[in-house]
Amino acid sequence: MRIVITTLIWKRPELFKIWATSICRLINSFPNINFDVLVAGSEGIESENLVRLYGFDYLETPNEPLGLKANLRLKECQKYKSDYVLFFGSDDFMNNKTFAFILEKMEKGFEEIAPMDLFIYDSISKRLVYSCGYINERKGERLAIGRAIKTDVLNRMNWSLWNISLNKSLDGNSRKQLDKQIQKPFYYYLNRNDLMIVDIKSDVNLNRFKVRENHQLIDSKKLNELEEFYLIKNL
Repeated sequence: MRIVITTLIWKRPELFKIWATSICRLINSFPNINFDVLVAGSEGIESENLVRLYGFDYLETPNEPLGLKANLRLKECQKYKSDYVLFFGSDDFMNNKTFAFILEKMEKGFEEIAPMDLFIYDSISKRLVYSCGYINERKGERLAIGRAIKTDVLNRMNWSLWNISLNKSLDGNSRKQLDKQIQKPFYYYLNRNDLMIVDIKSDVNLNRFKVRENHQLIDSKKLNELEEFYLIKNL
């Protein structure tokens, strides 16, 4: 199995260092998997040096529009000839148990593997919430965080998932494109399977932290299930 892990970065170097540490942990914990890591950044030599410090591949792109940045990065992923592409935000973290769960679904050939819910930690207020996922008119939509897509699907889509003019609503836009192609999906709930994917909010997030209607405040000790929490809590 060959998997490309990919993300986009902008500012927040200290958080990226923790993210990179978490990816190195995944790579070291699953030695039978061939991993490539591609990071797209927009701050020139500063972001390139940061990424290459961890042995990851780097692609310089404009930061806006975000749709263009995301697509340029995805096109670059094509060169690895992998079985799957696993998408992260540079503030998204996954523990080993969750990756093993996703890997099992990859081995069964599911074309898209994505969560329906999420944990969110605000590094400013030190609060953790559980988000049950989309509600109201978007109820039942899967999330893009920690999403794995089989490269057979990406080949059919010419390695393009986003409208290149977009600066927001990228998740919904890619979902609509994928809905036309995905024939064998697997969507799951973290909470029901005792899994952990957490999104870290800080003062420079595109979407700032606030407790919403679909959020439930929970004890931050839950994050002890994430191997890098000892680093995150000191941000």
